[in-house]
Amino acid sequence: MRRRTLALVALVFLAAAPALAEPRSWTVDEDASRLAFQATQLSAPFDGAFNSYAADVAFDPNDLPASRVRVEIDVTSIDTGNAERDTAALGPDWFDSANHPTAVFETTSFSGAGDGRYEARAKLTIRGETRDVVLPFTLGIREDQGRTTAQIAGELTISRGDFGVGRGQWAGDGVVGDAVVIRVEITAHAERPAYQSCAKPLHALRLSGVSPQPRARATGPQRSDLAR
Repeated sequence: MRRRTLALVALVFLAAAPALAEPRSWTVDEDASRLAFQATQLSAPFDGAFNSYAADVAFDPNDLPASRVRVEIDVTSIDTGNAERDTAALGPDWFDSANHPTAVFETTSFSGAGDGRYEARAKLTIRGETRDVVLPFTLGIREDQGRTTAQIAGELTISRGDFGVGRGQWAGDGVVGDAVVIRVEITAHAERPAYQSCAKPLHALRLSGVSPQPRARATGPQRSDLAR
């Protein structure tokens, strides 16, 4: 009887082993990934991006409690298509990059909404100020000729004032709007073949990588009021 029980336990363990495995490692497709934002200046929208960041993502739709994401952003890599504005944005009234060169996004929990839609609750730290944020995002994983690709897309709106970005004469929204839309687009490829558990498909995502070197500058207004 004891041998039969031990055999049954071993069988259950082996059947569950794929689901207990560590999330797979993925390689970021640098040319297809982007950490962007949109803000307004004199009521006119302008686009920008951060061209240097490091991401460590472990995500399993079947095990959301064990999933996690941490992104460290080099604020000095800001690119709005206007060199004067970019320089001013790093000054003490804005990002104060001399004292706060890195912004951090780190998740605390995930929830699923079905059809590949999720929400990430996270701590966002900018200029030493940390706030709770919620990032709705979609995740798609596809197989194409033996290659597994994951695509993540999400968007959230923050108040720059909550993080102390824009001080003194820039504290209000008369020149630069307070709302900033952050957009995340990540494409990654699996480093080894996908696998499935005996009971149900498992898409375990672990993505780690560093953003690409700065690409061509984004388009934007040619005249900045930030440096005035």
